[in-house]
Amino acid sequence: MNLLVYRTQGQYAQAGPLYQRALAIKEKALGPEAPPRGHEPQQPGGAV
Repeated sequence: MNLLVYRTQGQYAQAGPLYQRALAIKEKALGPEAPPRGHEPQQPGGAV
């Protein structure tokens, strides 16, 4: 499954590692100071 499916189903323990991986890929590509995008969760809640 993917991050969105896990989050919408409330499966935050499974979504957390995927969220962290996506964030690491974004930071590698755009740098750690890149502004957030509209589709990214600002506060991932239980996904961290």
